[in-house]
Amino acid sequence: MQTHWSYPTGGEHVKRVEVLDINDHSPTFQENEITLEISESVFPGARFQLKAARDPDSGHFSVQHYKLNQNENFRLEVKDKVFFSDAYSVSLRENVPLGTTVVQVNATDLDEGTNGEVIYSLGKSMNQHTLKLFDINSIT
Repeated sequence: MQTHWSYPTGGEHVKRVEVLDINDHSPTFQENEITLEISESVFPGARFQLKAARDPDSGHFSVQHYKLNQNENFRLEVKDKVFFSDAYSVSLRENVPLGTTVVQVNATDLDEGTNGEVIYSLGKSMNQHTLKLFDINSIT
């Protein structure tokens, strides 16, 4: 590559420029697919260490940092809890004996280990008086 520079005095000076590197290589990873197992209890915004990307470019053209955005090459799968029924409705007589089973629900979580354990509870938004009337087994 050559560049021609003109000076106000009418002279011309030729400079030769050698391009040592350009950003002509895409970063690559050693593995085509990476699976991260992330706990459900992780706080939003948590960061996870990924293996380094390789980039044959040098200097400021090489990989400085990278960020994953959801696209056709990156997918986030979330395993939800699944109840056997979408809604449960119960009618209860006023004078049922104490300790009567009112409703039995069943749910599964496809996660493995402790993340797959299902814990049952009554919603905190319920009336406090109503919450005191019922007892729930959080495991079964």
